[in-house]
Amino acid sequence: MCMSVSVYIILQERSKTNKEKNAANVWDKTVMSMGYDEYFAAVDKNMVLLPNGKYALLSTEDYTRRRKAGQIKVGAVDRLLVDLDAPAAEPSP
Repeated sequence: MCMSVSVYIILQERSKTNKEKNAANVWDKTVMSMGYDEYFAAVDKNMVLLPNGKYALLSTEDYTRRRKAGQIKVGAVDRLLVDLDAPAAEPSP
C-alpha cells in the first residue's frame, strides 16, 4: 500500500514535534537531577523556565511578587507564564 504525500508530511511534522518535546523533557529532568534549583536557592535566587524554553534566575522578591500575581506556575520546574520583560504585577488585594 502506498502512503499519500500529505499523510507522510503530517507524520513527519508530528515526529519533529515529538522529538522537540522529548528533548525538552530530557533537559528539564537533567536540570532537576543536577540540583541547580537547590543550589541557586541557597544564594537567594529562584530558577524558572521561561516561555521560550530557556531558564532564568529571579531574586526572591521578584519571584514572590510574580508568584502572588499568578505569573508563575509552580511545579517540579517552576514556569514563568509571561515574558521576563513583563513587569511583576502587584497582586490584587
